Amino acid sequence: MTDEEFRKVVLQKFDGMDKRFDSIDKRLDGMDKKFADVEQNMATKSELQEVKASQSRFESDLQEVKTSQSRFESDLREVKTSQSRFESDLQEVKTSQSRFESDLREVKTSQSRFESDLQEVKTSQIRMETEMGQKVTALFDAREVQKDYNDRIFSTLERLEAKIDVLQMETAHIRRIK
Repeated sequence: MTDEEFRKVVLQKFDGMDKRFDSIDKRLDGMDKKFADVEQNMATKSELQEVKASQSRFESDLQEVKTSQSRFESDLREVKTSQSRFESDLQEVKTSQSRFESDLREVKTSQSRFESDLQEVKTSQIRMETEMGQKVTALFDAREVQKDYNDRIFSTLERLEAKIDVLQMETAHIRRIK
């Protein structure tokens, strides 16, 4: 194999690797979008704080209802009104809790997709590392073969130079004799 053929083979291998890297880049861009979607669907700390604050307000409201109920126990009508407010607040809490559970299910689903995508990336990376290792080994072996070939050429050149030196000495000796 000539140097030019060897270079062509190496360039073809690198072109194939470039195409694979482009494919991987596209897949990673898709994963970045999926990660962004996951982040958008996740509840933020401030949203969780709002839920906690809302729950705290609810607990406060509930305490007020209890206080109001004990103060106005004699007035049955006011107790019924207070109870009605409590039921309404409780329904809001149940609705809020239902929304929170739904959001939590969405987060779990997104996390599951993320884990699946991450496993695909790991598998792809392992495959790429294996392929790259094989290619580097092949290049190293080719370099060793070329080095051996070059060593043989240098050895042959040294023998030829020695023969030329001997011939020059013989020619110089013959010229002196004439």
